[in-house]
Amino acid sequence: MPTAVNPYDCGGPIRNPQDFYGRSHQLQAIFGLIAKGGCVNVVGERRSGKTSLLFHVLHPQIQHQYIPGDRQNIYIYLDAEICPEEPRGFFRELFTKVKAQCPDLPIPLSEEEMDERRVRGLLEMLGPRRLVVFIDEFENIAQSPAFPSRFFVFLRGLCNCYNLALVIASCKRLVECCPQEVSSSPFPNIFTPVFLGSFTQEEFEDFILRSSKPSGVPMMQMRNEIVSMAGYYPYLLQMACRHCFALWVEQGRLGPEMGPLIRRRFEEEARPYFESVWNRYLSKEERETCSQLARGEEASRPNVVWRLEQKGYVYNGRIASDVFAELIRRQDLTLGPSPNPNSTSAMPGIWVDEKSGNVYINGKLLSPPLTAHQFSLLRLLYRNKGSICDTDTIIKEVFGQEYMEKVDDQRIAQLVSRLRKRIEPEGKPWQYIQTIHGRGLRLRDGDSPDD
Repeated sequence: MPTAVNPYDCGGPIRNPQDFYGRSHQLQAIFGLIAKGGCVNVVGERRSGKTSLLFHVLHPQIQHQYIPGDRQNIYIYLDAEICPEEPRGFFRELFTKVKAQCPDLPIPLSEEEMDERRVRGLLEMLGPRRLVVFIDEFENIAQSPAFPSRFFVFLRGLCNCYNLALVIASCKRLVECCPQEVSSSPFPNIFTPVFLGSFTQEEFEDFILRSSKPSGVPMMQMRNEIVSMAGYYPYLLQMACRHCFALWVEQGRLGPEMGPLIRRRFEEEARPYFESVWNRYLSKEERETCSQLARGEEASRPNVVWRLEQKGYVYNGRIASDVFAELIRRQDLTLGPSPNPNSTSAMPGIWVDEKSGNVYINGKLLSPPLTAHQFSLLRLLYRNKGSICDTDTIIKEVFGQEYMEKVDDQRIAQLVSRLRKRIEPEGKPWQYIQTIHGRGLRLRDGDSPDD
């Protein structure tokens, strides 16, 4: 019998290979580079599916599919957002993950021993096997002052001289997200970029057919309406299909005549995402180009159109989502406030605009934007300003229910440390985020410092 359980998910990363769709060209590129010992930079916007793609590549079933009989590679996953925030802690985390896969090897785990000589020794110990390290949310390392340029030079040397391959996921290319001294160094040159944007039309068709088959929902009848709302962007496709499925369950049928109702529901849910994209992730010239395309005009900057197509916001020279285009035409995207730079006292303290995703400190826009986990933590504390948020609440709201047994106090402390340094770059004493030992975290107005 058809199931009433909605199979379309807009939440966390996809972990089950059966629920993963598309990205065949990217998968072939990644495994082809891994097989040759090359390094990869997976580049995609927020909600582009970078983490889902990394998890898919890490699954043994998928590895066997692309590299049959692979016994040479050791695959390790590190999330830079919850990794220790300095090189020694980073390498200890790496050693711990390798030790879990190679328990018989005498791998040291003491942080005091995590110097460059020990790291080289580990790679020599693993030979002739290749260590393939996946680093998610790489901006947290690239933009952290705790990781000096020497760290990146050392990584490059390891990749050149040892059997080590890096697969790094970031929102921007390394030359854009790394500080000047790193982006202008040879470090980014060892990486081949693999971009995540829209599905191809063939991948979209496969997604619709395979995802709807177990339930029997007649999703193909809504094909044109779905593309109109979501374009071919996977996250938006999941959202559009979820609303189609929900209406099918509610009314027992599904057809194009239901398109207007589904579109209204989709727009209501998608609006905060589009506002976040418009305010946080598009440059001024990208917004101007989107406005030209939304009005049906010829874009004055073809190179910007190409960049927007890589990101998935433009498809075949037009705004991919008709809903996004209509919001742009109506100028109906909520912009964050633009306080007078000469009068920051008008907005003292921290102000979080949840719709746009913007954060303001004493009236000034925080730029570059916070990472996803940093923003989720600050949003949680902001919603509960003055109240204590305990550890379980933080893990559930920031990382997800599935991480309840995986995220410890140390990793939360590392996230808090990074967030504090972003909103208070001048350092201690911290004014805003207070640690209540044994209980949790609390956001304050900043009138009394927390040492």
